[in-house]
This record gives sequence, structure tokens and C-alpha cells, in this order.
Amino acid sequence: MIRIFYNAAHPIVGALNRRPAAVLSAAVTTTLAPFSTSTTPPKVDASMISSLRKMSGGAPMMECRAAIRSVLENPNAPPAVDDLLEAALDHLRVHGGAKIASKVAARGAASGEAMHNHGASVRAWTGQGACTAAAFPDGSASLALVTTETDFAARGPDIGKLTDAAAKSAAASGTGGEVASEILLSIGGLQDALDAAVLSVREDVDIAAAFCFPSDPECAAAAYVHNKSPGGLSGAAAAVVRVRLAGGGPPGDSAIEKARLLAMHVVAARPSFCSPDLVPAEAVARERNLIEERAEQAGTLTGKPVDVRERILAGMLAKWYGECCLTDQSHMLVEGAPKVGKYLKKNGGLEVVDFALLYVGSTGKAI
Repeated sequence: MIRIFYNAAHPIVGALNRRPAAVLSAAVTTTLAPFSTSTTPPKVDASMISSLRKMSGGAPMMECRAAIRSVLENPNAPPAVDDLLEAALDHLRVHGGAKIASKVAARGAASGEAMHNHGASVRAWTGQGACTAAAFPDGSASLALVTTETDFAARGPDIGKLTDAAAKSAAASGTGGEVASEILLSIGGLQDALDAAVLSVREDVDIAAAFCFPSDPECAAAAYVHNKSPGGLSGAAAAVVRVRLAGGGPPGDSAIEKARLLAMHVVAARPSFCSPDLVPAEAVARERNLIEERAEQAGTLTGKPVDVRERILAGMLAKWYGECCLTDQSHMLVEGAPKVGKYLKKNGGLEVVDFALLYVGSTGKAI
């Protein structure tokens, strides 16, 4: 039983006491009615904190509580719980993300991890991360690499979704070659996806590299993602290869299949350049000087005529091309390991247009 204590001497209470019971009941109902439709924002409770944690991908409980309280302190706080949680999520992404970034920036700077450029379209991240690639029927393709602090985060669903979104944004950019980060983050809400990923995994996350190959009806494009994470959206390495008929014209399904096998080869062999004629002159000169110096020290060139010396050096340089140029490499997925360029020409009259490769964890050749 609930007891209500009141002051009978109060003029309003006294007046109510002198009314009949039915009138009294109606008066009380009328007096309380406005409070049932109040627009006062709700107070923080466990269910709201739990909902915000789910919306944010698992942000800490105390940060969720603080975000909700911060929104409630605003005189214009929305009265509806759903609207309030959306405002709290925005607050969490802005302030929580900045807080996380400030904490992890020092860790990232002190880690010694770095991005290595092996050729115009090859990027290798020495730390943890995730890569993905996609190819489309119109001959276009895209790739993306997202870096993290731990392998656990890199192989999780949040980073997989972010990597996939980054590759799609790169494709939407229509830019040929590497896509600048400021362009990439302005497409398709990718900045919001990045902020949400940082908030979820609580690590230093960055979209470190992305490539786009625009559509070309004469190209057959194929992609391969190696060592996929459980979600299947990303992996430890990703490659795209595009081929075309040497005489021009639309390629067929056979060309796409050969491009797919070649993308797998690229991930395993890790070439730096497409063909010898695309190797920068300074890189060739540097390698030739190194080859000549080693040959001199080994006595290989001692007493040899100039023309013989040149043939020896040319042979050594050709061996280097066979290691770093895709067209001169031995195809790792074809019986007999023929040279890639010769194999494509003999089987379908194809030639390599371009390729791109992203991988994480090392800068070496073997996976």
C-alpha cells in the first residue's frame, strides 16, 4: 500500500478534500496528465549504454556513458532515445576517435614500421595490415591496403570492411594509378568508416595505399587476394593484373583466366616492374654498376676484351630483369615455368598491360 502525506491546511489540498471522490479523481488525473507527455530527455541507463556500445562497434562502457552524458548536458538534447543515441555516437566518433588517435600515435611512430615502394605500383608494409583487390568486367580494377598495430585487428571484420570500402572508393575515383589519400577519403563516406574502425579496434589504423585502373574495353582484368581473413574481404596480399590482345579487340574469358593465374603469380613472385623497358634508367644504371663491381671483385671480367665484358654484363643484367620484371619472370603456375611474356604471346596472343601488388608483414620475395 502506498501512503500519500499532504498538508490539509494547504488551500489547494483543502479544496480537493471538500470535493466528492469522483471529482477528486478527475482533478488528480488532470493535474498529472502533462507529465506523461514530457519532452525531458531520458536519463542515462544501462540499456542506453549497451545500445551505444553496439552502435559504435564495442567502445568502452565509460566512454559511452560519458558521451551520452555530454549530449544530455546540451539544453537542446533530443528527447527521443534513438535520436539521443545517434547524437552520442557522433560525439563518440569525434572525441573518442581523437582521444584514441592521440594515444596510439606515439606507438605507431615508435614502431619503426614503414612503407616500401618496389616499383611504380608495388607497396609493401613491414607491419600488420590487410589488403584487398577487385576486378570488373569493364576492364577496371582497384586495390587498397589498410595498416593496423596487431594481426588480430587486421584479420577482424572491422578492418576487412574498411579495406573493402577503401578499394571500392578507389574504383569510384576513376583515377589512373595510385589514389591520393585526400581524394580517397572524400569518396563514399570513407572518412566516417575509418573513424568508426579506429573507434572499434582501438588501434592506429590508416589507409596507407590504394590503386585504381580505369575501365578499358580492350583489357581483361583479374584480382587475387592471398591468405584471406575469416570474413573473406581482405588478406595478407592482393594483386591485380590486366592483359590485352596484342592486335587489339575485346578479350575473352580465356584472357581473364590467364590474368587470374598471373595475379596469383604476382603475389608469389613479387615483381617490381612490368617489363624491362619500363624500369627507370636510374635503377638500371645503379644495378649495372653493382653487377660490374661484383664481377670485378670475383675476377669474372679480368683480362676480358671490352666486347666480351659487355656480353657478360648484359647476361647478368638479363638475369636481374628475370627477377624483377613480370614479363621476364618464369611463370610459377604454368607447367615448365615458361617466361611470362613468351607464354602469353604463344597462348592467346596476349600481352601484359599493367599490374599492382600490395602486401604486408615483410619486404622479401617469399610469402
